[in-house]
Amino acid sequence: MRATNLEAHINKAVEIRAAAEPRRKYLGISGWGKACQRSMWYSFNGYPEKVRPARMKTIVDMGHDGEERAIAILVLAGFTFRGNPINADEQIEIVDLGGDIKGHLDGLIESGPALDDITYPALWENKFKGNKYWNAIKKHGVEKAEHVYWIQLHSYMAYCGLKSALFTAFNRDSGELYAEVVQANPALASEYQERAVAVIDAKHPDELARVANDPTNWQCSFCDFKDICYAG
Repeated sequence: MRATNLEAHINKAVEIRAAAEPRRKYLGISGWGKACQRSMWYSFNGYPEKVRPARMKTIVDMGHDGEERAIAILVLAGFTFRGNPINADEQIEIVDLGGDIKGHLDGLIESGPALDDITYPALWENKFKGNKYWNAIKKHGVEKAEHVYWIQLHSYMAYCGLKSALFTAFNRDSGELYAEVVQANPALASEYQERAVAVIDAKHPDELARVANDPTNWQCSFCDFKDICYAG
C-alpha cells in the first residue's frame, strides 16, 4: 500500500525546521546576479522566504554530494585544492562591509593540468543540475545559460584577486561533468558590487527598481516577496 500521507508529514517537519533556523543577516555574493534588486532588498532585510517542499531541500543537499563527486574527478585529473573544500570549517569565506556582504567559495585550485587560458591559483565553482539546465549550460556556456552564476564567478575572482576560474556543472541525471574556463572581468564585478551596495544602503524598497511592474510577470510570479512587494 502506498504511504500517501508520508509526504505531508515530511513537509511539515521541514516547515518546522525552517522556522527554527536563524535568518541570513547578509547579502550573499552568490545572488548578486539576480535580476531584481528589490527582491534582494527584502531578503537582506529579513523578510521571510517561502518554505520549499522537502524534495527541494533534498535537491540542495544532493548539490553538496555533487561537489564531492566533482572534486574526486578533478583530483583524479591532476588538480590540487587548497585545504578540503568539502569540510565547511575549511571553506574560504569572503566578508565585506562589516559582514553585510559574505560569500563562500566552493574551492580554490592551487595547481592542475595546463589548460588553455587558465592561471593558477584559480577559483573553482561547481553546480549540480538536472538534465534540462545542464544541457543549456553545455550548449550556450555559463554566461548565456546562467547569468547569476556568471556574476558569482566574476565577483569571487575579484574579491580573491584571481585571474581565472574553472566552472564545472555535474549532471545529476547522467553523471556527466561539464567544464569551462572563465577569465576574470574586474569591471563587471565592480558594477555588480555597486549594485549590491545600493541594495544594502537602501532604507526602503521603493528606492530600488522591480524587475517588472506587473505581478503577472513570470519573474515576479516566482518571487518569494511578490505579495509584500505589490502590497506596498
